[in-house]
Amino acid sequence: MLPFNEWRSLIAIESNDSLKFQVMNNCFLVKKGNQE
Repeated sequence: MLPFNEWRSLIAIESNDSLKFQVMNNCFLVKKGNQE
């Protein structure tokens, strides 16, 4: 799995749609939180 900053950068590059980015970022954080 990519380091968080690299993953976030890839998503930002692939999609300039800030809302979509925000949703994906939130989903990632929720999954990460559930694993801890």
